[in-house]
Amino acid sequence: MRVDLLPPEKWEDLNGTIHQFLKLSETVSVRTYKGLAHAAYEIAISAAQFFSHKRSIGLVKGNSPAFGGVMPILYKEGYQVQLLKAQDISAPQIWVEALKKDTNFVLFASDHPVTGEISNWRELDRLVNEKKMQTIRVSHTDWLHDISSGAVASLEPAANSATILSVTPDLALAICGAKFRAPPLIAPNLYWEPAAVHKDLKAVIEQYQENKAAILAFEKDLPQNWQAFFQHESRLFDRAVIYNPTVNSEAIAHELSERLKLSLPAPGFSTPVEAGNLCRWGGVGLYDDWWESKPRADILRGLLLISCNQILAQKSLGKTIDQSSEAVRV
Repeated sequence: MRVDLLPPEKWEDLNGTIHQFLKLSETVSVRTYKGLAHAAYEIAISAAQFFSHKRSIGLVKGNSPAFGGVMPILYKEGYQVQLLKAQDISAPQIWVEALKKDTNFVLFASDHPVTGEISNWRELDRLVNEKKMQTIRVSHTDWLHDISSGAVASLEPAANSATILSVTPDLALAICGAKFRAPPLIAPNLYWEPAAVHKDLKAVIEQYQENKAAILAFEKDLPQNWQAFFQHESRLFDRAVIYNPTVNSEAIAHELSERLKLSLPAPGFSTPVEAGNLCRWGGVGLYDDWWESKPRADILRGLLLISCNQILAQKSLGKTIDQSSEAVRV
């Protein structure tokens, strides 16, 4: 016999325990979702419905695919979309000032999901809040930097804002400010396993490691034909980002993993090494819809990401990368 009911209070209790676990203030609330796409969709669509008379939105485009499931619906419903390029987010005053009075919310991501580049988003968020408009920010990984550096208060959004934290491929959290309005839609009626959620959240936080000095030192002394991707430090230092335009980085990732005796999980999960090459991700258009001003094709083909953990653990990593490069050319 099966009684086909799910108690919505279970979701509310889960949110409360996560709120306590993260040691957040009472002025903000927490919501749990089945991954980043679910969180972005439910929060944005709910906000649009709640303020249904506000028919304009803002979108910072170019550094995240997080809103790919939301935008087609908003366009179809006739919303006026005001675009700001991600590379212009550091000087948003003119754009914010020109936002329509009926702007419902502004969507943006604070960090790049592949490279870990961090945008200068705080001024944008402040200016939009001053206009009494809502913002929805996606944090792919930089929320872990805030936690690991002891800046937990940085996770708490402004009163009219919500911050979505991507935890695992099937888990995301949203921290909502005191005045943010977007009632839950289906999340309370889904099946939740609190123990599993807590386990995954705790594991992701504990496994996060960054070391700026080690990453910069590694990227400064690379094997032949390898180059550092970044020329600035507005980035996460949980990964080295390098490229070799003469090789296929997917092949390098597999070869390097075998030589270092590492497990290479499916793409999308936490991995010791990862490739930007689209062969690794099973498609040819993965970056086209969202990554503006993306690197040249040969850079993406040879783009390799190496976790900080491996750089600290492997003393002759540069030599192993060089050997892997030679092996895949044979």
